[in-house]
Parts: sequence; C-alpha cells; structure tokens
Amino acid sequence: MMKTFTQVKSFLFLVSMLCVQNFLTGQTMVFRVDAPASAAGTYSLLRSSFGPTDVNEILDKPIKLSDPANPCGGVTNDLTGTIAFVDRGSCTAPNQNDGNFIAKVRHAAAAGAIAVIVCNNENAPVNPGLPAGEVDDVTIKSFLLTKPECDKIKLALNSGTVNGNIILKGCVPQPPSNAIWGTNPGEGDFKDGLNDWTITNAPGEGFLWSATGDCAGSFLPNPCFAETPTVCNGLVSITSSTLNQTGVCSPCPSGLISPNIDLSNVDIEGLTLQFNQSVREYYSEYYVYLSYDNGLTWEDTIEINRDLPVNSPFYYNQLMRVALCDAASDIQQLRVQFFTTGNYYYWGIDDVFLINEVSADPQVNTNFWAVPPTIKTPVSQAAEFPLLSDIRNNGASPSENTVLTATIKDLATSEVVYSQENNYETVDKCEQIENVVFENFAVQPTKVGTYEIAYQIDSDNNSVPENDIRASVFEMTENTFSNAFSEAELNSNYMRGWAGWFADPAGVVGSGVDAWSVGTHYYFPNGAKYNAKVKEYRFGVDDDAEIDPFSAILKLSVYKLLDQNADGAITPEEKVLVGIGTSSEDGSEDYFIESSTPNLRSLYFNVQSTDGSDLTLEDNTGYIFVLHISQFSGEDYFPVLGFSTDSENYTLRSSYTAATFLGFEQAGINRYFNTLVSSGATSNDNLDDRTMRSINSDNKHYSELLIEADVVSTKDEVLAENALNVYPNPTSDKLYVDMNLSKVSKEVKVNVYGIDGRLVLTQNFENIRTETLKINTHLLNSGVYTAKVITDEGSITKKVLVSK
Repeated sequence: MMKTFTQVKSFLFLVSMLCVQNFLTGQTMVFRVDAPASAAGTYSLLRSSFGPTDVNEILDKPIKLSDPANPCGGVTNDLTGTIAFVDRGSCTAPNQNDGNFIAKVRHAAAAGAIAVIVCNNENAPVNPGLPAGEVDDVTIKSFLLTKPECDKIKLALNSGTVNGNIILKGCVPQPPSNAIWGTNPGEGDFKDGLNDWTITNAPGEGFLWSATGDCAGSFLPNPCFAETPTVCNGLVSITSSTLNQTGVCSPCPSGLISPNIDLSNVDIEGLTLQFNQSVREYYSEYYVYLSYDNGLTWEDTIEINRDLPVNSPFYYNQLMRVALCDAASDIQQLRVQFFTTGNYYYWGIDDVFLINEVSADPQVNTNFWAVPPTIKTPVSQAAEFPLLSDIRNNGASPSENTVLTATIKDLATSEVVYSQENNYETVDKCEQIENVVFENFAVQPTKVGTYEIAYQIDSDNNSVPENDIRASVFEMTENTFSNAFSEAELNSNYMRGWAGWFADPAGVVGSGVDAWSVGTHYYFPNGAKYNAKVKEYRFGVDDDAEIDPFSAILKLSVYKLLDQNADGAITPEEKVLVGIGTSSEDGSEDYFIESSTPNLRSLYFNVQSTDGSDLTLEDNTGYIFVLHISQFSGEDYFPVLGFSTDSENYTLRSSYTAATFLGFEQAGINRYFNTLVSSGATSNDNLDDRTMRSINSDNKHYSELLIEADVVSTKDEVLAENALNVYPNPTSDKLYVDMNLSKVSKEVKVNVYGIDGRLVLTQNFENIRTETLKINTHLLNSGVYTAKVITDEGSITKKVLVSK
C-alpha cells in the first residue's frame, strides 16, 4: 500500500472559505486578552464574509456570553457595549432558518453588541459565511474563534469580568534559531517584491508576487488567507485554478528560484529549509530542487506535501521544515527552487529561511495511522484491532532512541486506559518508516464513553515537538454500531450523495445506472455470547443533491460473510442471506423513496431474520448490510449519503481505516472496511446473486446499526443536563451538587479528576434522588478539575474550577 508524508511543524487549520484579510492592505485582525493569566493570549480569528471590512481596532471592551449561547431565535440578555460570544451550531424548528451565522450576528447586534465572536463547535474552522439570497445588512464586525480558545475564555468569565481587544496583527519576521539566510529584509519574506528571486514562467503564467498576500484565486470570498508572519508586505503564490479556468495552462508547471546563497564561510552541520505556506490541493505535485552551481544544474529533488488531502479544505500559515539531507557538508553555494505542477487551486509561499543546525525531528505522519474499525462500537462487541502509524525523521541528523507510543484515553476523565510502545531505536536523517505494526493488538474499552486513540513519538534529540502527536476519536456505545458520527450529533449536514463521487461509465455506480447495491461490513466478536440482535439499519439520502426530482425503490439485505480470501470481491457463493429490512413507513420490504420524502437525511429499516423473527448473530462473524437501489428515476444518480475520510478534520479523519486494514492484512485477517458496491447489476438480476466489490476509496457510504445485547451498563449512560446542578463554580473549599433524579439511586459516587486524568477525590452517597450533596474541595489546589457524578441511572461529567 502506497502512502505519503509531509514535513509539518506547527498550527494546522482546515478552513472551507476564508476572508479574514483585508484584501487591499494584507492586514489581519487577531483577538487579544490581557487578563486573567488563565485566558491571556493572542488568538487567530477567521473573519466573516459579511459585515464591515475595515481594520479599525476595538480595544479593551468587556466580553459577554449571549443568552442563549446558541441564539437561534434571538438574544434575551443585554449585550450593550460588549464583544459578544455566541456558539456555532445548527438550529431546529421552528427557528431553523433563523440560526445561520448572519442571523446570530444580527441578534447580537440588536442586543447592543459592538462585535461578535462565534465560538466554533468542532476542530475544523470555517469562516462565518453569507448564505445564498441573504442581504448583507450587518453593521458590526464578526469572527470565528476555535473551540478550545473559546472554552478557555469562557472558563475565565466564570470568575469575573474579562476584557478583549480586536487588533491588527503585527508584521514581524520570526527567524528560527541558527538561521543563516533569510534574516535580512527582502531575502525570504518577499518584502515589497520578488527582490532577487526569479520565476521560471512568463509573467502571469505561474508564480507571482502579491503585495496584499492574496493568491487572487477564483473563489469568493477569496480563500487564500495566508496569515504568515510577514503577509503584510506580500508573498509569492501560484493560483493554478484561475490559470486553468482562464485557459492559460492546464496543468501549470512553475518554479520559484532563490538567489544564490553563499555558504563558503559556513561550517555546515546540517541544513534545513523552513518556510510558511498556504495551500489547497487537487492532484498537484510539489517539490524542492537544490542546485550547488548557481542554478546551472539541479541535482537533488525533494518531494513535499504528498499527504495533502485531495480537494481538501484549505491550510494556512502552515510551517514547513525540509531537511536537505543530501546536501554535502562542504558545498560552497546553494540555490533553492520551489516547483509545482499546478493542477488546480493554489500554493502560497512566504518567510523562507535556511537553518544550519544538528537536529532530529521525528514525527508521526499526518496521513496514516490505525484506528478502531468502526467509529462507534457497542461495548458488547468490543474487539481487538491493530496499532500502526507511519513515522519519519524530518531532521538532518539521526533520531536517537526513537519510541512511538500508542494510547487510548477516556476523554471524560483523561484517564489512559491502554498503552503500548514501539521502539525504533535510531531513525536515520530524512528516513521514513512505513507499515510497522505494533507487537500486540489493542483492546477496545468495555465501558460506554468517548475515547481518543493517539500516537506520540519522541527521541533523545527531538528538536520539534509540535508534530509529535496524531490522534483520532471513537465511541464505545451501549447499542450502536456506525462508521461515522451522524449529522445530528455534529450539528452539520456534512455528508452528501455518496454515489456522486463514483460516476462510472462501466456501470458499477453512477450516472445512468438504475439498479445497484451499496453495503457496509460490521464484525461481531460476541454475537451469540451476548445474544445480540440487530433491530434497525439507519442511513440517509442527500436532500441537497442537485438532481431533483428523483425516486427509487430500496431494499435491505443482511448477509453472513463466508468469504475468507482478500481478493476484494464477495461472490454469491461467499455470502448467505440471513436477514432483511422492512420499511419503517409501512412494514413492506420495498421502501419507496422520492425527493419529497420527509426526513430524507435520517431514514431507517427495521431488521429481522428471513423467517420474520429477530435477527440473532453468531460469534466471530462478519455481516454485510446491503442497500439495494432499483427503479431509479432521476437525471443523475440516487444520492445515498456518504462522507470523505480523506481529511485533516479531527472527526472525519477518525473514520479513516486504511491503516487498520493493512494491520489486519499483515496479521492474516480479512476485513472489509471500505464501502462495498455491486458490479454489473441490472434491474432484472437476482439481488442475492450480485457480486459485491470493495471500493478502494476514502469516501464511504454512511450507515448505522441499532442492536440489542444482554450486556448493558446503565451507569455508563449519559444523564440529562437537568439531572443535577453543580455550584459554586468556581469554588474554594466546598462544592454542592443538587440532584434531580427520576428515581432513587441506591448509590451515587462523585469522582474528581485532575487535569492529568488522575483521581484526586472521591465521595460516596446512598439512596439519593433530589438531595443536595456536599463535596469537600478544601484540600485541592487551584486549577481545573473534572467532576464525574455516577448514579444508577447514568453518569455525567462537569468541569470545575477551584480558585483560592
């Protein structure tokens, strides 16, 4: 299996449309908090595509939370003269159309706010945009701030007033230590022009210098927001999307060549090239070429950016470090060329430095690490899975005593519940190591909760800690299997018609095909052991697809998997029909779906065995749940919902199972993690005779299973927010918990954990329903803690601040 890498140091953000820059000046606005110390800092902002575009600063104004936090229908509290914090998030009827970004800013402005900060609700930012058809009548500036930074400021607000400043970002070069070139104005920061850099193309046909730091791309608002340290004095970029669309070139190869760098008086220890980039990828290639004879010949080639997701959201201010491992220690001069094939989108480059140092930089690669086979797994079906992550030493020196550690952490308590190490000893300079599976399989937790699987690398001489960790999230549930989080859980219609990604004239899936099947594999290690039964199969259809009107007949078949080989195909002889789906609408096996069907994005079949009884499952057995589409009526394709895992989005990346598949394969275990589709299906063939093939793609068909099993732990269910109230928060010596349970809990336990996940306090109570519990916190030091209240009905966690 071929995989790729990039060399990344710091601060990655994915964005879908950005316009924080003032395009006339290249100036950027940031958010600064001076006090208290727990919230102090300068934070990057993503500016809305609506409202004022000026860069007038807003200084020392109180921050205030809107009430409600997610003001879909309006703001009820007075925000006069404040910088208002509102939460990002979808809204439900009857206020669904009144809860987009611009509506929330309007609500805050009507309540007197002078600016709005929208607090993100996920890891991948997006600028607050102007919906189609909306009128831009907003008179105050608004921005998006990341969720962790918002949470930090909100916590400080619990202790009293906090003031904020919306200010211009400075324009100061940030040379790394041991930089031997690029520290003088104009050398690598492109101050006021190309200076001594040259471009291989004719003017306007490749790289060009922009005074505003803007790539002049083809999207509005312009997505090339660089936010590099010196973006205010310009950067160099190629916007190949514009060049492609205007017919200048397709693709558009272009090179950006540095001046000759004199190294005759340098005692070379190890050379590293550092630069900041903004990039969006679509099948382009990116290289660094090296010349040691003033550009007469280009001897060494280093490919970079190979793991950028195709058609991904945007990266900005991405700090890159490229070790020049093949450069000899006695070279007298050096020229560097940045080169791209320029297939689409853009690549912006700024703040280029040459560093001379002995350093190792082991990293966990950004594109290939193993995760659990399903992002949601019932605790009754907890199973083993392989651990694997590719690594690389980006440094120009060997990485000594290199150890990769895999951990599974309970996110509610920060407790590490599993850990294993892989020792690589010495990793040579610029060496990449792939496909090394850990000695033992990991074991999924058997407690309901949300977990993080993380891979962290370190060595004796690790000089760049920022790229040491890659992580994904997964859930252990009471009764749900799924390969993705639902749109309702993420408050986002992030999926789209899956078949649209696979238009195939051969007739596997796509345009003009009126009969096909799509399936997902689920493995049950403990089917019979816990008397597991499948009750519902959940899926969705894209009601936003531009193929209206459409209709189709859907059927659901459940097959026990007999296939023991790894050829990627499941023939009729390798599966046996064991279950069917009945329509949730009328109980028939045929589920008629059309573009006007209610709740298209959230549909389900009831599941039963072929004889009409409960579908019970066997131990250590795989089942494929296959949705058959027939009698399709539409211009293009039937848009069953799917999603792409080829993303740096923390949540979507958690469903990327290519490394998991490889780990199983190396252990001689065959599992189908990709979406399965029929081959050569027609409207007249027998559904059960269709061969299912594994689609080797990062795009997956979304499905979810609701099961029943004899293993249930109600204490791991999440209590409703109104089941208890914790106060005061912050506290000094006592914490009170007002309980509001539906029935008496024979036992209630309150556990308090430190920020490191260590249990620091526990108190037990008996026969509790509506009583007030008192927790003594006088022995705890000042800091942030997690309180977990566990009852017979379930449990809930609360953040608690102790301040003394």
